[in-house]
Amino acid sequence: MFEWLFKFPLDVYRSAQLDYAFAGPSWVLPGAFIIAAALLAFLLWRRGTLTPIRRVAVFAAQLALVAFVLWLLAQPELVNEQPVAGSNTVALVLDDSASMAYVDDGIDRLATARSRLDDLAERLEDTYNVERALLSNTATPVDRYDEVSAVAAASPLASELATLVSQQRGESLAAVVVASDGLETGADNTAALETLQQAGVPIFALTTGRQSVAEDLALVSAEVPTEAVAGSRFDAIVTIRHDRGGDARLRVLANGDTLLAAETVELDPARSTTQQTVNLTLTDTGFQSLSFELTPLGDEQERRNNRLQRVVDVPERNHRILYFEGEPRWEYKFMRRAIAADDDIVFSSLLRVSPNKFYRQGLEDSTELADGFPTDAEELYQYDAVLLGSVEAAALAPAQQQLLLDFVSVRGGSLLLIAGPNGLGNGGWGESALAPALPTQLPAFGTDTFRRERVSVAPTVYGRSLSALRLSDDSGSGWNDLPDIADHQSVGTLKPAAQTLLSVRTSTGDEPLLVTQPYGRGRSYVFGTGGTWRWQMQLPVADQRHERFWRQLLRTLVTAAPQRESVRAIAADPGLVVEAEFLDDSWQPQLGLAAAVSIVGDGGVEQMALTPAPDQPGVYRGRVFGRGEGIRYLEATALDGDTVVATARAAFAGDSVAIEHRRVRASDTALLAIARASGGAVLTDADPDTLLARLRESAAGVTELRRQSIWDAPAVLLALLLLKTFEWVVRRRWGQI
Repeated sequence: MFEWLFKFPLDVYRSAQLDYAFAGPSWVLPGAFIIAAALLAFLLWRRGTLTPIRRVAVFAAQLALVAFVLWLLAQPELVNEQPVAGSNTVALVLDDSASMAYVDDGIDRLATARSRLDDLAERLEDTYNVERALLSNTATPVDRYDEVSAVAAASPLASELATLVSQQRGESLAAVVVASDGLETGADNTAALETLQQAGVPIFALTTGRQSVAEDLALVSAEVPTEAVAGSRFDAIVTIRHDRGGDARLRVLANGDTLLAAETVELDPARSTTQQTVNLTLTDTGFQSLSFELTPLGDEQERRNNRLQRVVDVPERNHRILYFEGEPRWEYKFMRRAIAADDDIVFSSLLRVSPNKFYRQGLEDSTELADGFPTDAEELYQYDAVLLGSVEAAALAPAQQQLLLDFVSVRGGSLLLIAGPNGLGNGGWGESALAPALPTQLPAFGTDTFRRERVSVAPTVYGRSLSALRLSDDSGSGWNDLPDIADHQSVGTLKPAAQTLLSVRTSTGDEPLLVTQPYGRGRSYVFGTGGTWRWQMQLPVADQRHERFWRQLLRTLVTAAPQRESVRAIAADPGLVVEAEFLDDSWQPQLGLAAAVSIVGDGGVEQMALTPAPDQPGVYRGRVFGRGEGIRYLEATALDGDTVVATARAAFAGDSVAIEHRRVRASDTALLAIARASGGAVLTDADPDTLLARLRESAAGVTELRRQSIWDAPAVLLALLLLKTFEWVVRRRWGQI
C-alpha cells in the first residue's frame, strides 16, 4: 500500500535524501510565494465581510495550497546510492554447525536455512554476483548447499563473518546474508565486531530455530573445587537449563561406577536455569573423575547435553595446620581431639604454659617449633593454615606479625582467629600489623568484649549453602538443636569484602560470629567464640556434630591454600590455554625458567613449550588447539638450564559433547550485535521482498547516484486535491464563493 501511494518502498525513503530538479534561478519560487501571499492578503482585505479570525483561516488555507503547488513545481525527488547491477557481490553464508541439525517441531533448521538462502539467491542473481559460503569454512566458497550437513563443532559467528568480510573487501562486497540459529561459540568478539564496523558491509541475519525448547534439559555447568581432602565434604554447584518446570533427576558418579549422590531437582518454571548444590565426599586419593548425569525427559531429542564430566584432585600429601594457643582451655583440647583421627592433616600446636615456655603437640619431628612461633618465611610457609587462640598480639614480635600478614597475602595461606579472654580485640589484634588481613575492624584494645552469656549459634543464609557448615546428611543443616555456647566475643565492624557465615542471637539482637574475607592470595577468618566444646560435652556420645564442624572447617582452610607449583587448563576459543605457575621457597615468582607441558589423553601425548606471561610474573602460558575428550593429564616442568627445578601436575575433563549440542536453543543476541556493528539487521520472519529492499539501501560495493522523482506520486496528487477541497469548503461555508 505504501509503495502504491508513494511510488517507492518505505526503505527507499529512509535511506534517501530529498532534492529538487527545478532548473531555474533559486529566487524564482520563493519570490512567487511572496507575491502570491501579498496578493491573497490584498484580496481578503478588500472583501471586508469576514471576521478577522475567518480571514486568517481562509488566508492560511489558500497560502498552504499555493506553497504546495510551488513545491510541486520545484520537482522534488529522492536521491540515494544504489548498487550497480552486475558489479556487486552478495555473500550468502549458511551456518553448518551441529546445533543446526536440531529439528524444531518437525522443522529441520538446516533445511529451512538452505531453502531460504537458495530462494534468495534466485532473486538476487539478476542484480548481484552471488557467492555461497559455509560458516565453518568461509575461506572456501561452495557452489551448492544441497549436500551440506550440520557437523561443525563450533559456530564463531562474529569472527568467521569478520574473516569473510576482510577477505572479500576488495571484491565489491555489497552485503552478507547469514542464515543461522544464532548460537555463538566465540569467546571474545570485541575485535571481530570492530572489524565489521570498520568494513561498512551490512550483515543481514535470517534466524531459524526455537528460542524455547520445552522438551530439552541441559547440564550447563558443574562447578567443583580443583582439590579436596580425602574424606572431606565439598560442594558441587550444578546449573541446569530448562524451559518448563517440574522435577529432574540428577546423579553423580565417581570414576564411572561409584554413586556419590542422587537427588531430585525442582525446576523453577519462572526461570530458564536452575542451580542445585550437591554435597559430595571423596575417599580415594588421586585424580577422581566425576560424572554428572540428568535423567532425560521422555520426549527429549538431544540427550548428549545431559552429561558433564569433571575432575577433582585428592592428593596423597598431608596438609599442615599450626595452632598457637595462649592458655590451656577446653576449646584447645576438644579441637585437637576432633582432628586427631584425620590422617590427611598434620595438626601441630604450640600451647603457651608460661612466659617463654610452650607445650608442643602433633610435631613431625623434634625440631619443629623448637624456638616457639616461626620467625622466618621458610618455616611458617610450610603450613597451609594458622590458628590463633586466646593469645595477645604482643606475644608476637612486629616482624612475626608482618610475617603472618605475608603468610596470608603472599603464600596464600588461611588464617583463623578464635575468641578468648586474650584474643581478638582484647588481645590488641585490631592494632597489630596483621589487622589489614582481618575481615573485621576489631574493637579497640583495652575494651573488654569477651562476654560469658549463653547464646545459640546458627548459620546465615550464605553459610547454609556451604557444605563445610553442613552438620547433617539429611535435608536439614544440623544446627537446629545444638546446645548453646556459653561465651562469645564481639568481632567488630565488617569490612566491605567480608561475609558472615555464622551468627549468634544475643539479648541485643543477632551478631556475626564467624566472618571471612579474601586477602591477597589467601583468606582470613574471625571466630567470635571459644566455647564450641560445649556441643561435645552436652550431646550424646554418638552425636559427632562437634567433631564434624571442626574437621570440615579445618579441611576448608587447608584446601584453599595453594601450592608453590601449579598447572591448569582454561577453556578458550579456540582450544585451551595452559597456565603453569612456579614460585620459590619464599613464594616469590621464579623468572627466567624454560617451561613446558605434556598433555596425556586417549589420543596420545602432546608436548608444548610455555612462554612467560607478560602480565603475571612466575606464570608461563601456552595454547592448545583442540580440547579433546575424556580425562586429560597435564604435567608441567620448569628447567633452569638443564636442571628440572619444579614439576606440577593436574587433570581436566575434556567435554565429549560439543558446545553446539549443549546449547540447542536458538538465540538472536549475537546476531543483533553483529547487525548493529555492521549496519545490517536481524530478520526473523521477514519475506524476501523486505530483505531485497534492505539490500538496495547498502552503500557498500560499487554504487551509483540515482534520482527518482516523487512529484507525480498518487499520494502527492491526492494531497493537492484534499488541500484544494478544504480551501473551497472553507470559502463556501463562509460565503466567499
